Amino acid sequence: MAPLRITVVSYLNSVPFVYGIRRVGNTLPCELTLASPSECARVMDCGQTDIALVTVAEIPKLRVPVKVICDYCLGTSDGARTVTLLSNSELNEIETIILDPESCTSNTLTEILCREYWGINPKFEMREGHSSIDSNSEKVGFVLIGDRVFDFESRFKQCWDLSVEWKKMTGLPFVFAAWVAKTDVDEKSIEALNSALALGVENIEQAVAQSDYHDKNQALNYLTKNIDFIFNRDKHTALALFWEKGVKCSERVNPG
Repeated sequence: MAPLRITVVSYLNSVPFVYGIRRVGNTLPCELTLASPSECARVMDCGQTDIALVTVAEIPKLRVPVKVICDYCLGTSDGARTVTLLSNSELNEIETIILDPESCTSNTLTEILCREYWGINPKFEMREGHSSIDSNSEKVGFVLIGDRVFDFESRFKQCWDLSVEWKKMTGLPFVFAAWVAKTDVDEKSIEALNSALALGVENIEQAVAQSDYHDKNQALNYLTKNIDFIFNRDKHTALALFWEKGVKCSERVNPG
């Protein structure tokens, strides 16, 4: 039997998942690939992987039949820190928001907040890369996700944690990415993955120690205080609400 193809987000927030998958050995034979959030969705959509950690806004759009699996996700209850809107202007002064091409979920969340909570109506544009982030700009907001937030957050006068704003609006936590599998993946493999994820989440300190992140203290603090990995009832409720609200947002495409 061929090993499972598993694709995981290549950010700090998935370090515990990667740690667990790599340590369960023969109970979960697999080919593990790390990729950006958009790439995780793409390879699942094209049938090039069997299981993937997919940004939640992309899950309803997948063309291949999939099922949401496992007791774990990438979520937050009190603020993720690495999913942000950055600007030198106040919210009511922002005229344009530059979206992040790496995460459809963060872009959709930004549009929901603009429409239903912040009460602003900016123009949305998709940028080509992080080199286009101009920390001297005025009346412009930049959606930025992932590890790069640590480098950029201090360059702007304003920084809004999108998950904090979502909780203010709904009273609920937020789910950024969930595990999905092709419908023909057997339950034994899913159970093995669930056990691997549990191993990683229960050993975050060891996962960080063996990771490539040079600032171990920052990584450990982030993974234990900002990210909530348990896919509980409140997060299922939050995800259903996000999907309901997200259908009102227009789809964005990359330039070209």
